[in-house]
Amino acid sequence: TNNDSLVNHKDLRRFYFFDIDGGNKTALIPTTYSVLGSAYDEQNDHMHVRARLDKNKNGRMDEDEAVHIFWIDLKNPEAGVRLY
Repeated sequence: TNNDSLVNHKDLRRFYFFDIDGGNKTALIPTTYSVLGSAYDEQNDHMHVRARLDKNKNGRMDEDEAVHIFWIDLKNPEAGVRLY
């Protein structure tokens, strides 16, 4: 969170993978990013995730911080690969 004691739209959004039992939590997008949105490619079973870098580490999404695109293979979900 951004340390304001509230969980709301101002906080960073994370993206995790859990196994079927709810364990083995794996961050799919680096924790220095906040997820903005995603698009699922059903034909290839992968996702493109848009995320904003929290460059100044203030726990908020600031408009002047860079947006990057990550690719996640859902057949083998591991940390996403940054495309640009």
